[in-house]
Amino acid sequence: MHPNERPNISDLAWQPLTIMLKDGAERKVGGPLQAINALNNEWPFREGSVYSDAKRKCQMALEHTVTCEQARIAFLEAAKDADMWQE
Repeated sequence: MHPNERPNISDLAWQPLTIMLKDGAERKVGGPLQAINALNNEWPFREGSVYSDAKRKCQMALEHTVTCEQARIAFLEAAKDADMWQE
């Protein structure tokens, strides 16, 4: 990849995090696109500053304005806040 070329959205990834859904199922989240999907469709609540920050940073990672690691940290904080994070 050329230094000035941006990766495809589907190529953006981070070390997967495992979250626990309310039905007890585990879900691995391996990047900002998967995280936005989880935040939009599987979160127990869709409000609050931690949730909003995670959503914003994941979107920014897709737009290449923050790193995937910054988005991952924000998503992890949201998962902890929602009591969904599995170590």
